[in-house]
Amino acid sequence: MKTPESTSNLQETLWQEIKSSLKGIRPVWPFFALLTLAMAVIYGFTVTNDSVIRSSVPLLIGFSLLMLVHLGLHWLSPLAGKNALRAFSYLGVQLVLVFWMIAMTRYETLVYGLFMGLIGEMLGIVRPLRRSLIGVSLLIAAMFTISGVYFGWANVFPLMITILPLTFFVVIYVYLFTKQLEEKKRAEDLLEDLEIAHQQLSEYAVKIENLTLTNERQRMARELHDTLAQGLAGVILQLEAAADHLQKGNEERAQAILQQSIGRARSTLAEARQVIDDLRMLPQSRTDLAELLREEAERLRSVDGPECEVTCPEAIFLNEENALQIEKIVSEALTNIAKHANARRCRVKAQADADHMHIEIEDDGIGFNPEAPAGPGHYGLVGMRERVRLLNGTLQIKSVPGQGTRCLIDLPAAVIEGEAA
Repeated sequence: MKTPESTSNLQETLWQEIKSSLKGIRPVWPFFALLTLAMAVIYGFTVTNDSVIRSSVPLLIGFSLLMLVHLGLHWLSPLAGKNALRAFSYLGVQLVLVFWMIAMTRYETLVYGLFMGLIGEMLGIVRPLRRSLIGVSLLIAAMFTISGVYFGWANVFPLMITILPLTFFVVIYVYLFTKQLEEKKRAEDLLEDLEIAHQQLSEYAVKIENLTLTNERQRMARELHDTLAQGLAGVILQLEAAADHLQKGNEERAQAILQQSIGRARSTLAEARQVIDDLRMLPQSRTDLAELLREEAERLRSVDGPECEVTCPEAIFLNEENALQIEKIVSEALTNIAKHANARRCRVKAQADADHMHIEIEDDGIGFNPEAPAGPGHYGLVGMRERVRLLNGTLQIKSVPGQGTRCLIDLPAAVIEGEAA
């Protein structure tokens, strides 16, 4: 037994189906309006001219009700077009109604009017075209059969001469009209898809813009840290070393360190201008890795840092972009040694094989806990990791308090004489 809730759901579903049908009619309402007018005219002619209907009130009421149901089903026909089962079930019900009304009235004109409406509708609700043409052929055969049974077979041939050209015209007209509606619907769907795609592209553009801004901020943060911050830190270390020598009366050594500080400050200023002007398109010349590492070791020594031993084959060359990244990585590691490690000695070792290039930076300083979070303003290790990631490499920092620190940098062999992917 159906519960009130299931009955309510059924009513709601039925109402949604009816609203969907009325919405589907909206683009073709002139056709249904014309069909309604034609049914009204046929009904009027039948009631006016058929003596059987006029002579019996029950027959008139029954015929009128059947005609209303027949017309109502026409307006609900878009529901039947959703699948083949619905379409042929709908046409079966309509044929029963047509046979019933013809049997009640025995009015010949009613045959032509009712069947022509169904023929035109067949093309609209049955797909594909081949299947709808089969249905049209069956309807024409049924129309001629009914005409022969009820009104004599002698009238069938003249009926064919009149009806077949008219049917051909209706089929062509409805087919073209239906194709036009399909093309319009396809264009509307395409426009809707384009609007959705445009909206998605706009959203993606905003996301890309945000990602670009974020990446650019990170890049500028790295560059500012590795130029201004790192350069100024080096100058400060050199000035502190010069002040220490002045206090000890070693003016000659202090003067040499001051000259190095001036050179370091000018170099930092040039690099800062390069960052501000965003001049990162460097010429693709080759840089000797061994020479680069020796220069960084010399910078460490110039600020009274620990002795730095460099081990590197002479045959490793880098393009300028990769050389810049590796220079910043090594420079940050050595600067950290000078500022924090309190080391006596350090070592930089580089080697390469067919698949990778390895750089190891080691000191005998006080060490630290690599897992401890960096405090505010300390972005050196973050910048090192980002630069290594840009080179598609990996960075490991191994350190124990009191036992020194090792930085292990593993880079793909593509960085040698080539650009990082």
